[in-house]
Amino acid sequence: MSGGVPHIVQYQGSKRILAPQIIQYMPKKFKRLIEPFAGMAAISIAIAQKRRAEQFYINDLNASLIRLIEYAVKEPAALVDSYSVLWKQQFDYGSNHVQHFYDVRANFNAGDESPENMLYLLARCVKGAVRYGKDCKFNQSPDKRRHGTTPYNINRNVAAVSSLLKGKSSFSAFDYREVFDMAKPGDLVYMDPPYQGVTDSRDNRYYAGVPFNEFVTAIEILNRKNVDFLISYDGECGGKEYGEDLPVCLGCKKILLNAGTSTQSTLLGRKAVTFEALYISRNLQPISACIPQQLSLLLLCQDGTTKLCQSKLGLYKWHRCQTVFAGSSAKHAAIQSHKFCKKLAKKKQPPQLARAVISFNQTGLTVCRQRLFILRYYIMAPMSNCFCRVVSKTC
Repeated sequence: MSGGVPHIVQYQGSKRILAPQIIQYMPKKFKRLIEPFAGMAAISIAIAQKRRAEQFYINDLNASLIRLIEYAVKEPAALVDSYSVLWKQQFDYGSNHVQHFYDVRANFNAGDESPENMLYLLARCVKGAVRYGKDCKFNQSPDKRRHGTTPYNINRNVAAVSSLLKGKSSFSAFDYREVFDMAKPGDLVYMDPPYQGVTDSRDNRYYAGVPFNEFVTAIEILNRKNVDFLISYDGECGGKEYGEDLPVCLGCKKILLNAGTSTQSTLLGRKAVTFEALYISRNLQPISACIPQQLSLLLLCQDGTTKLCQSKLGLYKWHRCQTVFAGSSAKHAAIQSHKFCKKLAKKKQPPQLARAVISFNQTGLTVCRQRLFILRYYIMAPMSNCFCRVVSKTC
């Protein structure tokens, strides 16, 4: 762990990196944070680090994962000791140390779902990606290039998480609807349900899915109970949308968060930026109006490469405003920043944009198309408080 939000161990799908963006849409202080789909509880840890909530309710249908988190919070030293013994055993296997992983996995699937076994499987498996087969058996393979997170680092990670959550947290492995029944005004529910987001395949990190209509009905119950919530649900990657938008009748505001370059697309030889959607309940929407919105600009260079540049409204002093869209209003403008140009010039990036499709996420979605011949770097920015990004490109 090196700065940022603490975590127990690597976990693919964790919102640890996005946590700083997500929590800015939450109140500065509130009574209790509830995570019905907690995973490794990254948002609870981030909120505890900022001391925004008094209590935390951490739930996930994956009971072995919850047992690990609970044990890490309540008995950190005991967990580290057990993990250390298990981790060192792999060296008894010599060059065939991966067999140790398979033996631990077999024991886990046979019923020994102890916290140290779960932790070791996470620490040693490929990319920390939890995978279960249709029979609900852990079936991920080991990373053959390494031996997994060392006990020294696990000790640091677990101690940091325990210091933030101990004495403030409750744990369960219930169906999310049972957790919703416990929620009451004053609570804030953060949800990151499975089978949505930037994947078009079965999310086998989970034992069971969450049917769309069932989930929408459950959210309507939270609205009737006047319980505030945030939902990470659908998203986009490389211009392709994944998941189904939540219906307008829920009264949510949709914000797109820049999750950076997709690891999967990089492995496939492409560079695609991932945007994850965050739905904000009605009572929390005034908070978003006060937040400097992130700007993302995908630069299409003459050599066909793309580069992602980011800034925030108010971060630079903008100069020489000019509109570039025929018949557009002042809010659709290309703004040249000398400081921003100099910053990019230092990185020796090509100084041209080609054609771009710009999307303004305001009350609706308005797409403007314009061929741009710009000899200097520009950042596209709306002159009102709304999100701006390049959603696709052609040359």
